[in-house]
Amino acid sequence: CTSSRISCDATGTQILALTASNLGLQGTLPADIALLQNLLVLNMDNNSLTGTVPSDFQSLATIFVLSLRDNQLNGTLDGFVPTASGKLHTLALDNNDFSGTIPAVWGEILGLTRLFLEGNRRLTGPFPASIFQATFMADLHLSHIFSAPSELPKDIFDGFETSTIQLAGNQLTGCRCKFGMN
Repeated sequence: CTSSRISCDATGTQILALTASNLGLQGTLPADIALLQNLLVLNMDNNSLTGTVPSDFQSLATIFVLSLRDNQLNGTLDGFVPTASGKLHTLALDNNDFSGTIPAVWGEILGLTRLFLEGNRRLTGPFPASIFQATFMADLHLSHIFSAPSELPKDIFDGFETSTIQLAGNQLTGCRCKFGMN
């Protein structure tokens, strides 16, 4: 725990944060990261990582921030369902090459308030209404993800509270969207 890219607990025995962004890393994400049972933050942004998100990452029960943006990760997201324990606050998977649908169960992640998926052009609909059933989503960035038309459920934003929502560059239909300031 002597590296500036690794943060540990007070005893120095448990890794709490691993920041490996902007290092030019290549290859796949090591599934062994999931063995870090007390990991709160994993940031591997802006590298050249390929392959899928290991299904073992679902066992990161204490993860608060999972940021894998700006890599070359691919595959579907439906096999990646982070724990619904309420600890995951930020999920940043933007600017990769994911395909398939956005898992509806992501709307059930209790603590998720920041979701970044923009730039994953091969995602397809239907758009999961459950994402908008969260009580509060501070940041929702879903621009430029659907290359084919996708339908938003009618009245999807009723009762939905957010600071930032980005949906530009999609072929979305079906929404009677009403936005207002309180």
